[in-house]
Amino acid sequence: MKHTKLSTVQLPALKGTKTIAQATDVFKSYIDPDFKNWNLDKKGEKTEAITLDVMQMREDATFKQLFTNPEKMCLSQEQIIEFCANHKDTLSSWYTFFLFKVDSDFFVAGVDVRPDGLDVYVHEFSHDYVWNAENGYRFVLPQLTLESSDSDSLTLGHSDPSELQKVYIKYRDETTGITAKVFEDTITLKNSKGGFEFVFKNSKKEQVRKVCNSILNFLKD
Repeated sequence: MKHTKLSTVQLPALKGTKTIAQATDVFKSYIDPDFKNWNLDKKGEKTEAITLDVMQMREDATFKQLFTNPEKMCLSQEQIIEFCANHKDTLSSWYTFFLFKVDSDFFVAGVDVRPDGLDVYVHEFSHDYVWNAENGYRFVLPQLTLESSDSDSLTLGHSDPSELQKVYIKYRDETTGITAKVFEDTITLKNSKGGFEFVFKNSKKEQVRKVCNSILNFLKD
């Protein structure tokens, strides 16, 4: 799914006590009653400071194509409220989508800008409606991160195939010595529900981190 990064937003640490259904001071134009009807008016957990990327769709997509790794891409309701209260200039005049989770289920909040304030609607994440990119829809994601695990498996949060191909070509053509060997001989790139995973085999952790930091910096550029 092709998309364009428009801007980056910093959010502070938050208590997680605010809910969208009660945020009438932020969503002054309209709040979808389904935030209450679907029992979504529930407080969340505390969250740390976070960096978010504001993305714009470049091709039609469903929610599952926008948010390919929902566990890693969802925000708390208070983070959505904080974003909309203090970064209105980054919102689309059509929908800007935010993924959030209540209990074990995922939902999408769609926020748009009206002359009298902000509207917010809620959609089921599983809804398979295809959103038309020509309308300028935006979506917000936690900034790209690479996370390691005990098995030395690292997952690239959100990228498209062209970005991944550029990473591969860069390291194939420009990197030499042990780092190149680690990348080409011990890392496999595979599709994982629309995202991409770097799997390291028999590598020293410091070598793995070096390669991944370089990949991350390359993608940010």
